[in-house]
Amino acid sequence: MTPETDLDTDLQIDEAEIEDLMDAFFTTFNVDRAGFTIKTYFPDSPFSWNIFKKPEPIPVPDFTIGMLIASARAGRWLYD
Repeated sequence: MTPETDLDTDLQIDEAEIEDLMDAFFTTFNVDRAGFTIKTYFPDSPFSWNIFKKPEPIPVPDFTIGMLIASARAGRWLYD
């Protein structure tokens, strides 16, 4: 793993696991979680009654180990 490793795409960690990981991260490293929203990185899929229409992909920002490192050093979540 490197700072560029993406938690959801590279490590394939799902939303529930990330929530547990982030709770432990904020507590263990005494990081202020203000501004952190799990839905930024795991947005809900859009609903459509049309089962034949493929939904448009939702752009999701990177969620990397480097972000955790930088936020731990700063003592607060640094990203939107």
